[in-house]
Amino acid sequence: MESNIPTTDIAGLINTNFSQQLGNYQQSSQNFNSLMGGLFGLAGGLGGAAITKSDRKAKENIHRIGTVFAASSVAEVDHDDEAKRLPIYSYSYKDDPASTRHIGPMAQDVEKVDPGAVHTIRGTKYIEPRRVMGSILRAA
Repeated sequence: MESNIPTTDIAGLINTNFSQQLGNYQQSSQNFNSLMGGLFGLAGGLGGAAITKSDRKAKENIHRIGTVFAASSVAEVDHDDEAKRLPIYSYSYKDDPASTRHIGPMAQDVEKVDPGAVHTIRGTKYIEPRRVMGSILRAA
């Protein structure tokens, strides 16, 4: 009596697993590139603007989307790795009727990394995007 036992397609399983891992990597890479593009757009899109409103109190629909590493003299002197982490968020401004989505840091987080990059005007915190981006680029 002869039995027909189906064989396992090992090559097919390995190929499927590889395809799934490649897809995950590509999605992760795309997310990172989108995040960095948003950050570079923040710095470059401001043109001649020296500061931009970045106070958590002025924002809504805030979602943390990642973290970048920033280098600053304060963080380097303290040797505190946590101080070098700068959370990045997706948000809209409360005073924007179109609720346009933006990507960037909160002034309160920037202040922990580089207090000199944050200015308070009439109770609202503003950041110097070029200075913040310079810190990120120095860490890269």
